[in-house]
Amino acid sequence: MSTKPCPDCGEVKPLSEFGNDKRNKDGKRVYCKPCNNAHAAAWREANPDKEAESQRRTNLKRYYGITPEQYDEMLEEQGGRCACCGTDNPGGKGRFHVDHCHDSNEVRGLLCNDCNVGIGRLGDNVDGIWNAMLYLVKYEHKELTS
Repeated sequence: MSTKPCPDCGEVKPLSEFGNDKRNKDGKRVYCKPCNNAHAAAWREANPDKEAESQRRTNLKRYYGITPEQYDEMLEEQGGRCACCGTDNPGGKGRFHVDHCHDSNEVRGLLCNDCNVGIGRLGDNVDGIWNAMLYLVKYEHKELTS
């Protein structure tokens, strides 16, 4: 069988017009790709909270190799605070950022938006941060005497 009907639009289409699904006998999805996409979009619109949680789970796993549960454990171990400055206000979009080494991809901790952006803008390395600290120390007392 090289074609099959889509029960939604009623069109008989080539199997290539149906996505893969190992659960079905023919190895293809029930609905053709356009109808399947429409069903998925309608579900996402009707279930925004579930969709957001699904995206969060996918992104944490894809980019950092951790689950939301591991994220929550890390945050609890950090006392609900930024691992760098200690604030309990994540800033940004309301969640702490997953800080990781860009070479090894190893997760280091959870940072507030300001610390994450600051470290990133300073080159994500000790030299950049050290130089910024020396600069601030150099001028710290000049403000008090002027």
